[in-house]
Amino acid sequence: MGLPLSGKIYHALVLIYYCSSYYYYCEHVYYPANKSDFRPQSYRYGGDTKFLTMWCWFFQIVYFFSCCVADVTEIVGVKSKMMHSLRDWVLSSVAFPIGLMVVGMFWILWSIDRELVYPKELDEIFPVWLNHVLHTNVLPILLMDMWLVRHKYPSRLLGITSLLFISALYMSWIFWLGYGVDIWVYPILRVLSGFKFALFIVVCAITPLPVYLLGELCINVFHGPNTMKEYRSKKAE
Repeated sequence: MGLPLSGKIYHALVLIYYCSSYYYYCEHVYYPANKSDFRPQSYRYGGDTKFLTMWCWFFQIVYFFSCCVADVTEIVGVKSKMMHSLRDWVLSSVAFPIGLMVVGMFWILWSIDRELVYPKELDEIFPVWLNHVLHTNVLPILLMDMWLVRHKYPSRLLGITSLLFISALYMSWIFWLGYGVDIWVYPILRVLSGFKFALFIVVCAITPLPVYLLGELCINVFHGPNTMKEYRSKKAE
């Protein structure tokens, strides 16, 4: 059975929402000359790829674009299992876990000391609504999608391995920036040392697993506890 019209409309609206927000960011958010002390020229190395938030934003756009492509194939009468599998893989391995980690870590660190993740100077550069696009709305948007659409998660081996690879890729990038170029993306990383630094690495290594499983749990809660078992049994047949 195809995806209900409400789901297709939702995917299109969310894609427009993210793309228009990104357009606004590119065209209207900039660092004025009098803020050069906040973001010096040397800090511009690597651009926005330094920030997990921007990776997350990109992944959300990719995910909802894949949703729209899958929806269009249904509308024109072309059944593409590969497109639907790709869509569900992006959700399970990238969009949901990265989105949850960005929202969770941002607001936890904000509650401890906002200067660690979002210095007050940014209030003059980023509008409040854009901050929520990046750090708040991601999670409820994904949960609504998971409620509207009965997604089929891939095997845990594929899903978790993919997530761990992406996580390791990002961590390698920011540590190379820190130790190789002396650009510490997040101030908290500069002050960690010894046991605290080792603990941080361990936490980063194990966090993707429960986050991935939480995505599976959401699917089961929204669509019944047998959703994943039914799908995997069909694949085994």
